[in-house]
Amino acid sequence: MSFLVVKSAERVSNLHSEKSSVYISGKDFSSCKRSEYLNEKFNTANKIDNIQISYNVDNQAIYNGSFSLYANSSNVGSKLGKNPAVNLSSIDVGELWILLRLLSRKEISGIDFFYLVPDSYGGSDVGKNVVRNEVSISAGRWRGLPGLVTAWNIDDVDFRQFSFLGFDVHRLGSIDSYEGFPDNLKRTYILADPPTAPYWLERSLRDNHELIIEVLQDRLPETPIERMAGMCPATTNSQLHHIRAKAPSSQRWCLLPLGPKIQTLGAIVFTSNQLEIDNKNNNEPTVGMLYDFPKPNKDMTVIQNPPKFYWKFRIEVI
Repeated sequence: MSFLVVKSAERVSNLHSEKSSVYISGKDFSSCKRSEYLNEKFNTANKIDNIQISYNVDNQAIYNGSFSLYANSSNVGSKLGKNPAVNLSSIDVGELWILLRLLSRKEISGIDFFYLVPDSYGGSDVGKNVVRNEVSISAGRWRGLPGLVTAWNIDDVDFRQFSFLGFDVHRLGSIDSYEGFPDNLKRTYILADPPTAPYWLERSLRDNHELIIEVLQDRLPETPIERMAGMCPATTNSQLHHIRAKAPSSQRWCLLPLGPKIQTLGAIVFTSNQLEIDNKNNNEPTVGMLYDFPKPNKDMTVIQNPPKFYWKFRIEVI
């Protein structure tokens, strides 16, 4: 089995990289302020190829103008090199999943993810007079990720849904239209704490207030609210692993990653590792992930002051 590990997590002020083979950024988030800023600074510090990718939901592949890559693609090194650097501020769930599955198959030696914390998200401050911008626009079409096809809506299945909370309550509300869940739904909402940016936790609590009140009224034995690290993918992975170890082995999970991107990175590391275990045991995936693939608002983030540092996360496979 090939398990993903967060080899290092550090704050860096210099974006120069001697190891990176190519630099990867996401097309859909390319116009967001922090993504633009990080792209500009990284490209100034490094003279390597810049590849812009996007995830095709129907084909379940990442692509740019010259290639398409699937979760089971081979000879990836000729396109991405062995040590790509990735702008985590611009990469979304679909691209993240494909890249990390390629890493788990040792098509890549390691990935360095760089992340820029914005000064704020549009309208994320507290106060009744704050005018908030929509972070993204979703059509509410929830899809699974490649390799995570599993049956949830079967009789007597022990099923638990984990929703990572962000700002877009309308996105999570649209999951009610998904018909693949059983009636005996156990829900857990996950808050990013510590958060990734000022006022993230406050706004997440405020925007999801009605959902949180509703889940507290379920009075099920499972913990309805969990706090997980928003700033450390290794901690998120460890926390999910700890909860999984205490759950019945037959219990099936569905993760809805609507929280901070760093937290999402940790959740995908966990999901990829769990898939390795299930594949070894010739089981259907016991942990799945659904996402609605929204279109981001280009003004979703605000960069008012030059950042003093960036976050760098090194992911490798063992």
